[in-house]
Amino acid sequence: MWEQVQETVNYINQKINISPEYGVILGSGLGSFTNDMKI
Repeated sequence: MWEQVQETVNYINQKINISPEYGVILGSGLGSFTNDMKI
């Protein structure tokens, strides 16, 4: 599984020009997680 995580990190790094401090992996039912966050 760690290899898949690293592949995902590499893919995201190729698509964006920022270095995020945090990452959140959401699953089913957690789509509203960001409703209470200031982004």
